[in-house]
Amino acid sequence: MTQRHDQMASTLSSTSTTATTLKSNNLPSAFERAEIQTTLEKTTLKAEQLTHITNLDKIPSSTRRIKPLNNFLGQDRARASVEAGISLPYSGYNIFAVGTAGLGKRTMIKRLLQQHAKNMPTPDDWVYVNNFKNPRQPLALRFPAGQGPKFQNALHQAWQTILKQLERRFTAETYHNRIEQIRQETGDEQQEALVELTKEGETLDLKLISRNEEHCFVPVHVKDDQVQEMTQNEINALSTKQRAEIASNMRYMDKKLERLGLHLGDLEDDARDQVSELNRDIAKQVVLPRIDLLIKKNQSVAGLDDFLQRYAEDIIQNVETILAQEEDDFSPALFNRVPARYQANAIVSNKPNSGAPVIFEDFPTHYNLLGHVEQLTQNGTITTDFTLIRPGSLHKAIGGFLMLEAEQLLEQPYAWQGLKRALKSGQLKLSSLEHMLTLTGSISIEPAAIPLEIKVVLLAEPEIYYEILEVEPEL
Repeated sequence: MTQRHDQMASTLSSTSTTATTLKSNNLPSAFERAEIQTTLEKTTLKAEQLTHITNLDKIPSSTRRIKPLNNFLGQDRARASVEAGISLPYSGYNIFAVGTAGLGKRTMIKRLLQQHAKNMPTPDDWVYVNNFKNPRQPLALRFPAGQGPKFQNALHQAWQTILKQLERRFTAETYHNRIEQIRQETGDEQQEALVELTKEGETLDLKLISRNEEHCFVPVHVKDDQVQEMTQNEINALSTKQRAEIASNMRYMDKKLERLGLHLGDLEDDARDQVSELNRDIAKQVVLPRIDLLIKKNQSVAGLDDFLQRYAEDIIQNVETILAQEEDDFSPALFNRVPARYQANAIVSNKPNSGAPVIFEDFPTHYNLLGHVEQLTQNGTITTDFTLIRPGSLHKAIGGFLMLEAEQLLEQPYAWQGLKRALKSGQLKLSSLEHMLTLTGSISIEPAAIPLEIKVVLLAEPEIYYEILEVEPEL
């Protein structure tokens, strides 16, 4: 019975396996279909294609000459937006790049900006100079690219040359002979006027003497064949008519003496005027040729002609003061013998044909963005002038692009407000942060504003962008 059961189970198992095999053989594999054989032959990978073996002979020794990959991988719309923002030639169109950290947005945008900036015109240089009309409002002059520092050095050299020539001319023997001649002529004229007045007094029996450091007339008479001053007792011994006549003559001569004193003062003033005129004439002969050379070399710079003329006029008018100053009187804190009023301060300088600047400011404080004016403390006194103006990132990026991290910008007090004010007004105007924060009246200057032609690129993560958008809906 048991043996019979095992035979039946074996027979059923064999029958089931055979049926399954027959059924399986009736369904062909998908890879065996005729219509895909051509595709399989074209797409079949060979064993050597399953891995990439690097050819070491083709690897360069350095990657410096390899061009960076400037493509926004998977960010075609972002790239198109950045290119559109860059290409718009109108002011007010800036870029806000939003993306999570680690996407490489800063690197890719900076590369794209640098690639575009190479084909842009190089912006001009800006130089601050003294305003001789109002020293508290320095002037801003616009020079072609690369010419700002050259003008600054040329003005410095011109001053050194002018000072040396002035010192040589004013120590020459011919100059001192001319000064002595003016003094001698004035002295002779004064002495002649004084002698005439003395003679007139003698005709009235009056003598000109000096008493208590003042000149006055006293009555005299001849006694023992000598002219002697009359004592008070001798005067009292005279008759009333004689005393009245003496008093009248003295009043008359005292008035003439007073008028003579004014005349002598006028003669001294005329002598000083002659000396000053001589000094100015010498200064003109020295200064004007040097200034004319600077004007001819920079004829295209607007406002430079007027500045240099005032520059020369100021030296000519103050030549005595300039030559009277000692070495220590010339800006000791700046280690510069050139007086500040005769210097130039090139705050923006660009290399010619270098394209537009691309600046990334990693510490965007108010001062670092907008610039500031330094102050000096000398002998307990705070001073400042236009030579202490320091540029900010906005100055350096004029005519190009400025990249900022929005989160870092918002962390700095008054930096965001200052950036908005500059972009809205379209000009860079230096303002003292101390005046904004306190009510103290510390000394400061008001430099002329500089036109702001720039595109700002803000970088931020999405949450920062939406927080800013809530507060600044105009963005």
